[in-house]
Amino acid sequence: MNLTFKRKYLPMAIFIRELIAVPLRIIIWLCSVVAIFDTVALSKLLFKLTNNIEDALSYLNLYITKNSLEAAREIAEKLLCDTRNSRVAMVMSLAENDAHNFSESRSWILKAKEGNCSDQDFLLLPELMISISTNNIDYLIVDEIISRNDLPMQFSTMAYCLKCSHLFFTGELEDAHTIATKILDIQDYYGAHFVRWVYEAKKGNSSDAQLLLKKAISSAKKIGAGDEAITSFTVYGFVLLEDFKSACDSLESVDATKVQYVLASLKGNAKVASFFETQEFKDCYNRIKGQK
Repeated sequence: MNLTFKRKYLPMAIFIRELIAVPLRIIIWLCSVVAIFDTVALSKLLFKLTNNIEDALSYLNLYITKNSLEAAREIAEKLLCDTRNSRVAMVMSLAENDAHNFSESRSWILKAKEGNCSDQDFLLLPELMISISTNNIDYLIVDEIISRNDLPMQFSTMAYCLKCSHLFFTGELEDAHTIATKILDIQDYYGAHFVRWVYEAKKGNSSDAQLLLKKAISSAKKIGAGDEAITSFTVYGFVLLEDFKSACDSLESVDATKVQYVLASLKGNAKVASFFETQEFKDCYNRIKGQK
């Protein structure tokens, strides 16, 4: 009888709660424009009213922006306990990762898994972000995200961008170009433009290639990519095209203090290793050392 009652009236109860929440949502939106009331307190009240995971995440994200990460941990612990949803752990893990608290970041992922929380697929993003931040990108996670079609678009887009760059720097140009084309149908990513530049240049389409190279550099600068990242792509691209003079020119165009970063990022690549053995590179490197 009790179960039948719940099945019959629960949807109506949820509808009424959401209806009551509408004015509160409007007030929170107004407060985001003009600070009249405490938006954190209002967001907490909204979550208490709706018990909706989206409202819980909004409350937590807002709390993190307005308070210290240390203070947010206690709030997150309670929200994780109340909602039993891994997306709470995801938000905290990403915040900890941004603060370079990698052990704390991993601990939130572990809490959600050990607590058998729902939506554990969302933990793939912080797992990936930790591997990026610690300079040890986990391409198994990248491949898993790519293989799925039930994850948020931003997960897939990030994974495709990482896979594209990885294939490019391992010399798998055909596969990299296939993924680059898919990415550019979704968003502008400078790495995909660099891949298309080399691909078209290898096909002999020099005019298209020059335009794509300019577009790649412009796209990279637009999002604030550093000279080191841009130079790594250009040097490697010219090495693939066996245009060692242009590769050297690219190296010499960047500040001498950043050259070691570029060279380190290309270390271990067989094609680049052969370039390092050329007289052109050795002369170029000696000129760069003379600038310091």
